[in-house]
Amino acid sequence: MKSKDFINQVKLDKLTLQELHKLDNLNIEKFTKFGDINLLSLIIVDLQKYLSSSIINANKKPYYNLSFYPRVNSVYLENNLNFSTRQSDKNFKWSLQRLKKIIYRYIPFSNVSTLNVFSDIYGELKIALNKNFIIRKTATFKPMYLSAYDDQFKISRDYLNNFKYKNQIKNINYSENFINYIKPYFSKERFKIDNSDFLLVGTNSKLENRITSANYLLNKRQVISFNHACYNTLIIDEPHQEYAEHVFCSYYVDYGSIKKQIKTFKSNFLYPKKIIHLNSTTINKTLLSNNIKKILFMCQTLLMGMREMDHIEK
Repeated sequence: MKSKDFINQVKLDKLTLQELHKLDNLNIEKFTKFGDINLLSLIIVDLQKYLSSSIINANKKPYYNLSFYPRVNSVYLENNLNFSTRQSDKNFKWSLQRLKKIIYRYIPFSNVSTLNVFSDIYGELKIALNKNFIIRKTATFKPMYLSAYDDQFKISRDYLNNFKYKNQIKNINYSENFINYIKPYFSKERFKIDNSDFLLVGTNSKLENRITSANYLLNKRQVISFNHACYNTLIIDEPHQEYAEHVFCSYYVDYGSIKKQIKTFKSNFLYPKKIIHLNSTTINKTLLSNNIKKILFMCQTLLMGMREMDHIEK
């Protein structure tokens, strides 16, 4: 006999999955007119955390504080709590780490940038790249330019207000708090990215990474994203891999031999052209180095050809 807790958990899982598919439909119906790279396609990971935690924790005694925002608890839902993001502190606060990043941004003769790559795979790759004098610089986070900025935020705010009403959330700041959380990542003006042809980036389940990857793709650069775990991302059968992990990249470097991915969403999250599968940690350095070098060489040749064509056309 299945326990009451198990039955309730199944119900909650269904509700959160339904909400995810509602977001997918919302993207198709109202956001894709702004392009495949739009506000919702970029924030869906964070918005799903916000909405699903609101469903799951609505009537539960909180077991964590709000430091995990945008995940929220019942205290947040029941009271008029405010949230003001400190994104500027994270990306611009002066520190030794910040100083290192600034220095690494201006490495001359480098056409490869990196951002938040903490994967074990990349740890081994760095040794091989260094031996081959493939120098990397640190990418600078730049807010994403949004066309119809106000319209996209209005649609998002309206959706949050509707969710708040349907779920009887008492916090009157519920919608605006989330809007304030994501706003520092977006802009009404365009920012130039560096002149690198390639971006090596950590997991795109992180909003900062996702936006930086999208900025590179929009500028016709190649993005190579790395699995942040030490196991194949498809070993867990959940939709998170489709809209959070395998997104906004040209190539995705993964562990393991599980290669089939079932597409469950209608939205285009700019899936990788190719997934590089590593079957054994003992061959990571050689295999991955060879693959990355081939990718860099092929893409560089292609980009040079495109630039020559552009020059001829002009």
